[in-house]
Amino acid sequence: MEDKKGTMATVLKKITLFISSIFYGAISFWWIVLAIAMMFPESSPGDRDWIEDSSLIPLGYVMAIFWLIVTGICVVLLQKRKSNMIIYVVTTIFSIGITYLILQNR
Repeated sequence: MEDKKGTMATVLKKITLFISSIFYGAISFWWIVLAIAMMFPESSPGDRDWIEDSSLIPLGYVMAIFWLIVTGICVVLLQKRKSNMIIYVVTTIFSIGITYLILQNR
C-alpha cells in the first residue's frame, strides 16, 4: 500500500511539474520579449519619443536579470533528479515555441 502511495505522489509531482513548466514557458517568453523591447527601444536619441523610451531601459535590464535569476533557481532546484530536469526543459521549450508560433500568426 505504501509503494502505491509513493508512486501516486511521484506521478502527481511529475504532472504538476509539467503543468507549471508550460505556464512558466509561456509567461517567461512574453516577459523576456518585453524586457528586450524595453532594453532596445525603436526610437533613437533626438527623437520625440526618446525621453520616454530611454526611461524604460533600466527596467528592461532589471526584468532580464530577474528572469535569469528565476530560471537559474528553477534549474538548480530541479538538478536533483534528471527526469525532473528533462520534463522542465522540454515542456518549457515546447511552450515557448507554441507561444512564438501564436505570436507569428497574429
